[in-house]
Amino acid sequence: MILNIKNMKKYILSLIIAFTTSVGMRAQMCAINTDLVWDAACIPSLGFEVGTGNATSFVFNAFGGYKPYGLDGKCAGVQPEFRYWLSGRAMHQQFIGIGALATSYKYPSGDKINDGYALGAGVTFGYAFKLSQRFVLNLHASCGVLFYEQKEYFKGDDYDNPTFGVIKTNASGYNMLPTNLGVTISYIIH
Repeated sequence: MILNIKNMKKYILSLIIAFTTSVGMRAQMCAINTDLVWDAACIPSLGFEVGTGNATSFVFNAFGGYKPYGLDGKCAGVQPEFRYWLSGRAMHQQFIGIGALATSYKYPSGDKINDGYALGAGVTFGYAFKLSQRFVLNLHASCGVLFYEQKEYFKGDDYDNPTFGVIKTNASGYNMLPTNLGVTISYIIH
């Protein structure tokens, strides 16, 4: 399942519609957010959070960028997450959560280029600071397992135009890594 930037809008809109319809959006708290860490990396992010109960919420974030800081790279991804708020109130103080990550990427690392996709799941810990009636600052970190499949090649290689055969991935595996480190600013809509 490779996510590309062109189809990202369609996936995000479908998931937002499906989730908000299933939740019912009665008197739940809703917020839109952006992750300042992704934004600082020149990879814009946008997300939403909706309270699913007194002490629970669901978060869906999407991010994507092309040639951040002029580097020959790109990425697009989504991060859904279910959170349990230890204070007993959604979007207030500390929380734990379980989340997933799906991303498609291409980035240079020295003379080597990594081009592929990754899927992962992990556990999140965080804290939300209320800045005002409508604004919340959220600090969070996730750690989990990340499965990847990618093409690894060097800048001088003509890997995308092989003489024989089909372009294939040549590296795959999994790692235990941070799946998200973030500073999110949220605006509470309802």
